[in-house]
Amino acid sequence: MPNKKVAKAKGRAKEAAGVLTGDRRLKYEGRIEQAKSSILSAVDTVFETLADGGKRKKRKHGKGSGKVAKGAKRRAK
Repeated sequence: MPNKKVAKAKGRAKEAAGVLTGDRRLKYEGRIEQAKSSILSAVDTVFETLADGGKRKKRKHGKGSGKVAKGAKRRAK
């Protein structure tokens, strides 16, 4: 299968075309292509982790890291 991101975009396009034309089969084909792409991405991640000896890659501080920038205030919940 080609690049996973391309396959996912192709699946989205098929799903959208199916919705617009009312073709349920085309819509579900698009959903299946998107699911295949997601599964392949997950499998690749697992293989990369195993190839690295089980070491997880550390994330840099970014979205969702829970870190607050210097001088910034946390929002009240």
